[in-house]
Amino acid sequence: MKIGQTLNHLSNNFMLCMDTSTSDLTVAVLQNDQCLKEIRVKAERSHSIQLIPCIQKLLSDVDLKMRDLNCIAAGQGPGSYTGVRIAVTVAKTLAWTLHIPLFGVSSLEGLSYGINREMKLNELGSNGLDNWIIPILNARRGQVYTALYEFKENGHENRLPDGIRLMETWVQQIHEYLESQSSSKQITFVGDVEQFKAEISRLEQVSGQKMNCYEKHMNAYDIGLLAFKQRDRSKIKEPHHFIPNYTQLAEAEKNL
Repeated sequence: MKIGQTLNHLSNNFMLCMDTSTSDLTVAVLQNDQCLKEIRVKAERSHSIQLIPCIQKLLSDVDLKMRDLNCIAAGQGPGSYTGVRIAVTVAKTLAWTLHIPLFGVSSLEGLSYGINREMKLNELGSNGLDNWIIPILNARRGQVYTALYEFKENGHENRLPDGIRLMETWVQQIHEYLESQSSSKQITFVGDVEQFKAEISRLEQVSGQKMNCYEKHMNAYDIGLLAFKQRDRSKIKEPHHFIPNYTQLAEAEKNL
């Protein structure tokens, strides 16, 4: 499939998906919207060393070659400065080399989309309430990579943008935003929730509302599903223009 084509006319589409925005490295292959296989390893600071071997193993396990791929999807952050750029660089290099479409989505949106999907599958419903999903990834020094996504029956939208925030002030902002709403919301935290239990508990106390909390790793499967679902919006017109969402300066840049 050439870059100008879309996924809409494919009956046997193979999508390679990846995300390296956290200490986990995750890759998956989707056939249309079904996951054939996913690999996730704890990479810490070795994303650049492990990503290509993981992709090679993944494709071998599902009996595919690089030339069989129809498109690439990658999480573009926010997250670890070093980590985020690895997946973005590999994804756009493969897309350009193979002459196939590239799709980029927010890693935080992918995490949120994934937990909403799992909640539906496990019938952890909201009793008709809109589901506010708040992804949180530890950014150190009391900070988190986070956003607020609102999920309804007919889709979802970003309510508060991706960014890096102090968790202590972030929960206060969420409380104020919740107070401004005319209807009740179900609130779900997902990601590195165990590390921020105290702040979430304070939000429960001031709001008088129980929060759903799910410790969850990033999944390339969710990145791919999200890209497939919103393919018209997430398609990158020119692979070389695909850049990471860092949200903050690298440590080396801060120290200049």
